[in-house]
Amino acid sequence: MLNSNYLLFIIAGLSIVSVKTYPSIFTQLAGRDTWLAVAIAMIIILCYISFLVWVCQKKKCYSLARIYRHTLGPLLGNLMLSFFIVSVLLVLLECVSIEPSAMHEHFLIDQPPGLFMVSFIAAGLYISLKGTQTVISTTLIHITGVSISGMGLFVLVAHYKNYDYLFPLMADGITSDFVLAVIKLLGAYSSIAIILPLLSRVSDKENILKHTLLGTLFVAQNQVISMIGTISTFSLPWLNAMFYPKLLQTQLVSHFDFMEAGELFVLYQLVGGWLIKCVLCFFVAILLLKLVGISKKYYICLISVIILFASHYLTHNIFTLFNALNYFLYISAINLILIPLLIFSIFLFKDTHTIHNGRKKTLTP
Repeated sequence: MLNSNYLLFIIAGLSIVSVKTYPSIFTQLAGRDTWLAVAIAMIIILCYISFLVWVCQKKKCYSLARIYRHTLGPLLGNLMLSFFIVSVLLVLLECVSIEPSAMHEHFLIDQPPGLFMVSFIAAGLYISLKGTQTVISTTLIHITGVSISGMGLFVLVAHYKNYDYLFPLMADGITSDFVLAVIKLLGAYSSIAIILPLLSRVSDKENILKHTLLGTLFVAQNQVISMIGTISTFSLPWLNAMFYPKLLQTQLVSHFDFMEAGELFVLYQLVGGWLIKCVLCFFVAILLLKLVGISKKYYICLISVIILFASHYLTHNIFTLFNALNYFLYISAINLILIPLLIFSIFLFKDTHTIHNGRKKTLTP
């Protein structure tokens, strides 16, 4: 069983690293106002995840599979649950593709991304198969370290920021590109929904909503500050031309003509952040696959190999990878936000009793 306090760290592990790593996908649409788009997207995400948790508490049912099957019936419920599982696997594919690509492009260009992928998948799969306690311990340690690293990096790069790059605000008003940026950001933050299969494992369910709110608020302030820092470091033409601007931002750090350790901070954020997201996605994917009858480790390893080959194809060309990311964000927004929101809304107004052989049977948590 999990303690609800852990949800704060799990939410951070699932939500922090994506937009930080490839912000140019969003700045190309929203420009200097991207940090406002981030704020709007995080408010929507806060309302979204709070609503889902509130529905679970109100109906006293925390099992994602039961909610889907009770709301839509066994056949359609299993189909929608399969879409959710596919989305989790796509997020896992994102983890296995982005981290090796960033390492290859900026640090170890002579090393093929495949080497990073194999080690990344092996580490993520090994930790996730060790069980709940290992996954939670790893998450707590790394998220704490990533947060401390982020604060250190914030101090080191403060000297190189020009906040004039943020103005004027909303010079063109709310454009279609700005709305599109918000939708893509929702897709990037939709991985927060991966906590849903874990809610049934929380022991103190009365505190789930409180810690979910705290975790989402922590992520929100982190993301807004990070985006403001990125935009204020580079002018937009330069920023939009970069694939992984955070990795270039740290190369500016040079204090007292000898202190140039900015890359150490972002390396820990990059590797640690993506590893935790990978571990959590593996862990939840294994839980969900068991619900549909895929429980043998042989099948889990086979899925890992498929993800390995798919990520190798995507990272072979960075332009192919970023084109795929655009589709991935839309798919995630639909499968991890829109569909669960509709299902939970129907579940809220549906009777929690089902008639079985003339008797009423109450759904259990």
